[in-house]
Formats: sequence, C-alpha cells, structure tokens
Amino acid sequence: MLLIDRLLMEYGKRSWLWIVGIVGLRLFILVGITQFSLLLGKVLATMTVSTIGFVIGLCLSISLFILLVSLVQGELEYQLQARTRTMMRNEMVKKTLELDSGQLEEIGPTSSSIAALDAVEMALPYVSVYLPSLVYSFVAPLYLFFEVCKYQIGIAYILLAVSWLLLPIHNLFRKNIERLRKKYWLSLEMMTRLYLDGLRGMTTLKIYNQSKAHVKKLEQYSQELNRDIHAFMKINFSSFLVTEWIMYGTLFLVVLWGIQSQLSLANNLSLLLLGYAYFASIRQLMSATHDALTAISASTKMQSILQKKTARVYEFIPANQEEGIQFENVSFSYEGRNEVIQDLNLDIKKGEVLALVGLSGCGKSTIASLALRFIDPKKGHIRLDGQDYRSLSEEILRKKLVMVPQRVHIFSGTIRSNLMLGKETASDEELFAVLKKVRLEDFVKTLPHQLDEEVGENGSRLSGGQKQKLGMARALLSDAPYMVLDEATSAVDPKNEEEIWRIIHTLFHEKTLLLISHRLSTIQQADRIVVMEEGKIVEEGTHDQLMANAGLYAQMVDQQEALEGGFGD
Repeated sequence: MLLIDRLLMEYGKRSWLWIVGIVGLRLFILVGITQFSLLLGKVLATMTVSTIGFVIGLCLSISLFILLVSLVQGELEYQLQARTRTMMRNEMVKKTLELDSGQLEEIGPTSSSIAALDAVEMALPYVSVYLPSLVYSFVAPLYLFFEVCKYQIGIAYILLAVSWLLLPIHNLFRKNIERLRKKYWLSLEMMTRLYLDGLRGMTTLKIYNQSKAHVKKLEQYSQELNRDIHAFMKINFSSFLVTEWIMYGTLFLVVLWGIQSQLSLANNLSLLLLGYAYFASIRQLMSATHDALTAISASTKMQSILQKKTARVYEFIPANQEEGIQFENVSFSYEGRNEVIQDLNLDIKKGEVLALVGLSGCGKSTIASLALRFIDPKKGHIRLDGQDYRSLSEEILRKKLVMVPQRVHIFSGTIRSNLMLGKETASDEELFAVLKKVRLEDFVKTLPHQLDEEVGENGSRLSGGQKQKLGMARALLSDAPYMVLDEATSAVDPKNEEEIWRIIHTLFHEKTLLLISHRLSTIQQADRIVVMEEGKIVEEGTHDQLMANAGLYAQMVDQQEALEGGFGD
C-alpha cells in the first residue's frame, strides 16, 4: 500500500542512506534464509547418520549469521528513530518559538504539547519501519522470483502475482482504518485536554465540589477512546484474517502443484520455505502500513503547526534618526476577531517613563506584545531607535528590550541558572548586585547553597513575591535599555507590591519604561500617561493634566479611590 505523506517523506529523504542500509541488511537476511531453505531441502533428501552433526552445525552457523545481521538491522532502526526524533522535535520547538502569541493561543498548549511529544513518537515508524518495508516489499519478491524459477516457473509467477495482489486487497480496509485512526486521535486529544485541565484546575474543582463530576466526564472520554481502539482492532483483525487466508491458501496450492509436477520431497520443502519467505516481505509491509496510517494522522497534527506562517518577516527598511520606540499608524487584530489596535500613533521617547492605562480589553497588553515583537502589526510600522522592527534580528531586539510580565516563569533549576538567562556570562558579584537591587540579596545569602539553591518546579520553593522579584532581577541583569512591565505587581500581595514599585521607581530615567498597571495610584509619577479605549488613544498627559481634564482617566481614578476607600472602611 502506497501511503505518501509529504512531510514524512521529507524526513525520509534526509535519512535515505540509513533506509538503504536497513533494506540491504534485510536482503542479507533473506539471502541467508533462502540459502538455508535450499540447503535444508537438499540435506534432508540425502542425509545419513554420519552427516547429522555436519548438518546441525551448518544450520546453527546460518542461524547465527541471520541473528547477527538482525541485531545490526535493529540497531540501525533504533539509530534512525533517534535521529528522526531529534530532527522532528527540534523543528517543532523551533517553529513554536517563532510563532506569535496569537498563533500560539489559536493552537492551544494541549495541542502543541501533543504535537511535540505524542505526534512525533507516532510519526517515527513511518521513516524507520514503513519506508524500508515499502522498498523491501518490491525488491524481495523479485529476488525470490528468480530463485523459485529454478524449480517451477509457473509457481514463481503465481507467488509473485499473489504477493503483489495482497496490497490492493489489504487496501480495501484502508478507508475504515483511516477513519477510525482520526477518530481515535481526536478522542485522545480531548481526553488529554480534559486531564490537563483537571490537573491545572484541581483547587478550583475542589472548591466547587466538582471533582467527582470531572472524574465522571474523564471516564466518559476514556470509554469513548476504548471504543475507538476496539473498533480499530476489530477491522484490523478482519484485514489480517483475510490476507492470512489468502497467503496460506496459496502455499497449500503451491505444495499441491509441486506434488502434481512430481517434484522431489526436497524441492517441495524448499518451495514451501521460499513461498513463506515470499509473503514475509508483504506481511512486514502490511504490518508497517498500520503504523504508517497512525504516523500520517500524527503528521497532520504536526503540519498544523509547522505550516503556520511565522509573523517574523525580516526586510531592510531605511532608518531615521529618532530615538525611542515609535508606533506609526499601527493596527492589529487577532485571527477571526475585530481590530484590537486601530491606527495607533505613539512615540515613547528614550529615557521616558510612559504608563498605559485603560479598561480591560482596551489593547494595553497587545501594545506590550507589539513592542516586544511577540506579534507583528497587520498595518503600519514600529521603530526602535529609528530602525524598523523588520530590519532588526531577534538577537538585537532582545538585547535592547526586556519584559517583566504579570506572572514571571521560574524554570526548574537553581537561582543562578534562572538569573543567568538575563546574562550568561554574569559573575557572582553581578548576580548579588541585581539581587540587592530587588531586595533579595539577604534572603539568598541565608539559603544553604545560596545562588546554587534549587527553586523547584516552576519556582515552587519560592513565594509569589520572591518569584516576581527574581524575574525583575533577571530583567535588570540583561541591562536592556528598554523595559516593559505588564501588570508586574498584580499577582503579589500588597507588601511585595509596594516593595516592587519602590524598585521600579529607582529605575525612573535610568531606563526607558513602559508601564502597564491596573493600580492607577502607582503610575502617577510617570512622565506621561496614555489612556486607551477600544484600541485607540483617547487621552495623554501627566497625572495632574489628566485629572484637570476630567475625562476617562479622572473617572477611573475616582472610581478606584472610592472602591479602595470602601474596602478600607
């Protein structure tokens, strides 16, 4: 059965020498089996008591040869799988990192993790098993055809015809098998998504007493997955049953023909063994076909990510002499949604502290993502120190711009390894210097291993405030002149929030800061406050100027002060 998948064939082309090597070793094994069967037939016809020892020794020698070649073949297949796995995963990770946040949101974390892990594993047999089996299934019968012709040319043609007819017969089951494969894949993804949701939201499920309901829902998806597996196994077994009957029926006819042709017992036995070898190559291909169908389904999942166009287009655009960050007539919309940013013109001067405020959904965080080039505008230009973003490499952009997000991600490892993401060559003195700036130096020095203390998975051994400060220290260590703080204190307690804002205030006029905060009281000292509404700038100025205007900003400040005052009472 010819199952061609463009993506998987590309991986096959990159490893064609390995595939040729595997096919060559299989042919070595086939030659060994063929010669063994021919020799066995002749020996059994003429064997005497005195030659039994020689015959047994010869059979063991040939068997040992076949075993050794089989072991080498298995090692080649393993190495090919490892090589292909590395290529696939590297390309999946590389592509995922190139995608903008909107595309990642569209794919979803569950789908991308399944594609990167499960899909890669399921796609491997296409290259390491199916492609070698496909080549071997055409070469092996031709070699055996000439061997059988030495005994009976009619039998040779029958075996060749039946061996190649088995593939289209097996193909009759293909549509149902493919349909069930796709259904199985969808069920697996749904169950995995539900399982991960349960793990992430375990606390919420317990709070609302929904744990049992979630488990019941998971059981329903599990049962559906089991039904899909059983349905596939049933049709797979039917396919196996039909083809096996044809193969063994043909071998029975070969023996009858041999008897009618008055072939000797030795020749009949040799024909039987050769006939079995004829179908072994086809059986291998049919077995590999099921893996290939799974691989093609997995490839579809991989292609849904790999074929996405990266938003990072690089082209030379003449620079101007401006410093800072300029948004020129910038518009942006996520796929399938209305514009989030509309014809935005914003000039963030170098050394300026600019705060972005507005109601939820007004486009503040989208501007931060545009500034960091996590996403590209649908229209307009963004410039950094006069250079259009599309003229800047990612390496240059990351050296100039850094971000402290709402929830800092801390990687498993040590405090040192997390900090050195900001600067790989940082000395201990530099590390302690930035820790001192964020008021973490004393805490780190009390730890048994200090900088080499393990922080746990996702920083589980640190408090929320400590994680946020560590993220701030990492950003400071990078020494980027531009810093974006997107709700950098909203996930910490009031005490840590106050401390972090003190740290931020020490950076005023040392760096160019773009502040996004829901706490309006914390950004009143900004050089300029830009007020957003429905993707547009509706007001800008200092705190005093905006309060005097009595516009949207003044309303937001009054409402927040009233709310906080109410809570204070």
